[in-house]
Amino acid sequence: MTTTGSIAEFVKTRIEELPTSAGEVGSGTIIQGFIEYAKIDVQNYTGDTISNDNVPEKYANILADLGEAYARARLANAGVQFQVSQGPFNLSRGADSSVHAQRARELLEKVNRDLKSIGKKTRWKKVYG
Repeated sequence: MTTTGSIAEFVKTRIEELPTSAGEVGSGTIIQGFIEYAKIDVQNYTGDTISNDNVPEKYANILADLGEAYARARLANAGVQFQVSQGPFNLSRGADSSVHAQRARELLEKVNRDLKSIGKKTRWKKVYG
């Protein structure tokens, strides 16, 4: 998985009973959008830039897990919240106890652990007083 497109295709294979008609969660466009959202969230958290055509190995599984969590959250009619200042992802807004909601929670916990192990870029600012 070296491109966001290949990550999206991989995510589609991980979700059982995925509706694939146009406008459904499993359509290529929507899954690709989830991967793009995941990429932006990971960039915001880490401070790194991730290319669509050359995803660094350390981010490929995180993008796949986060993209799958977004898809499963949508299937469970829940939302995923992201807070850059704290870094944790969590499931919200109508999350139920369905298989999709439970798996989304598990994936978000894994993403949080993986992002913490990678860490953030330190940003220094010179303040004149």
